[in-house]
Amino acid sequence: MNQYPILKNLLVSIMSVDVGLSEEREEAALAASLANGEYRQKLRHELEAAFFDENLSWMSLLDNESYCVFPAYSEEEAKEYIKERLWNRIVSMDS
Repeated sequence: MNQYPILKNLLVSIMSVDVGLSEEREEAALAASLANGEYRQKLRHELEAAFFDENLSWMSLLDNESYCVFPAYSEEEAKEYIKERLWNRIVSMDS
C-alpha cells in the first residue's frame, strides 16, 4: 500500500533536489499547489495521519533511494522540517 501519496508526490515533484528548482521556483510551485483548497485539505489530512503514524520514518520520507528533499540527521529533525515547510503553512492558510 502506498501511504501518503499526495505528500510523497509533492516531495518528489517539487521539493526533491533532483528536480533542480531554485529556491524561488520551488517556493512558487509550492505556493501554487497549496493555493488549491481541495489539494491543501487532502495534504493536510495525510500530514495529520503521518504525525500519528509511529511506523513512519521521517528521515526516509525525506531522503530515500527515489529522491532526496532534505538529509536530516534525526527523525525529529526530519519531522520538524515537514512541520516548518508544509504543516505550519497549511495551518496558517486555513485559519
